[in-house]
Amino acid sequence: WPAWAESKLQVDRNIQTIGTNRKPWRDYVAALAVPTLLLTADPTRGAIVTPAMAEEAASLTDVLQVAAVADAGHNIRRENYPAYMRAVRAFLDQLR
Repeated sequence: WPAWAESKLQVDRNIQTIGTNRKPWRDYVAALAVPTLLLTADPTRGAIVTPAMAEEAASLTDVLQVAAVADAGHNIRRENYPAYMRAVRAFLDQLR
């Protein structure tokens, strides 16, 4: 993981100030205009989006699709890559 470690050194520390005055996430979701996939996982394993939040997000727009990835937490693609890829491929296949 040398490239990943090196990338950490290249991050501008001011990045933490970006987005501190953002609109609520609901406003961004409601404004989505293209098909969007929201991947969720297990909050007890560190996932940020709870099932209730995902349900609410999906109710705000008809272009949002939610896919829950089992056996994963915050780092979905790292923790369950096969399930992550199945969800992404299924979503993309619907767009064809």
